[in-house]
Amino acid sequence: MSNQRNPDKMVACNYCGSSGRVDSGYGTFGKTECPVCRGRCRIAVPQDAKLCSGCKGTGRNYTNFGRITFDRHSTCHGTGWTWQTNVATRSQR
Repeated sequence: MSNQRNPDKMVACNYCGSSGRVDSGYGTFGKTECPVCRGRCRIAVPQDAKLCSGCKGTGRNYTNFGRITFDRHSTCHGTGWTWQTNVATRSQR
């Protein structure tokens, strides 16, 4: 049995909106490099990746009132995509 990983696909970074920059949090003082794509505007995800249902693909957390924040979503780590890296198999006893 081979342990080959599916080739990656390049997708637009949802965290920064494919701009490579995010708001620095200091008002008019500019923007900083996106912490997810590191300014490249695109990220590589496995072929079997699906949009994260927790953040609706934005990569950001939501407040209790439905407002979006600048915190990265804990399930997808800000990518907006989820995939299962290790598939558990049932052991024989």
